[in-house]
Amino acid sequence: MSRIEAASNVAEYLSDHFGGAEAAIELLDRLIRHEGADPDSWYVTLRAELDLDRTVLRGLVESFGATATAPLKAASAWLAEKLTRPKLDLGDDESMGLFLSHEILALGVLGKRSLWEALRSVSADDPRLAGIDFDMLVRRACLQHEQIEARRLLLAARALASHPELRATS
Repeated sequence: MSRIEAASNVAEYLSDHFGGAEAAIELLDRLIRHEGADPDSWYVTLRAELDLDRTVLRGLVESFGATATAPLKAASAWLAEKLTRPKLDLGDDESMGLFLSHEILALGVLGKRSLWEALRSVSADDPRLAGIDFDMLVRRACLQHEQIEARRLLLAARALASHPELRATS
């Protein structure tokens, strides 16, 4: 594989993560609107952190010769978010929608942590990765995941307890 092909593959990998970041921010924006979150809420703080991470990712995508706002990637993220809306409905079965929304966010943050760890493992070998504090990014992703996971488990108790198929039978 040529160096150009390898860079293209890395750019594609980073673009995929950028698309995931876009979708996560859209989902979080929906949660913020739904919760009527005040400016000091945990959701708003998480949103700001995800935006910082997305900015780092945008810079990486561009340094590898791709466009962070590639039309196909942006459209894919937008479409994925729209397609999950019925499943993540925050209306009728609100508790299940909130639970699933947090589960998706938790999985996305785990993916982002994996990205930062992978890039950290090769950062000494590529000048395009120099100067990025991957240790801090990994720590932030770990803390974000812990916070989302704590909320997800609280929501699970409400969402899953109301379903008769999960109740013990005698």
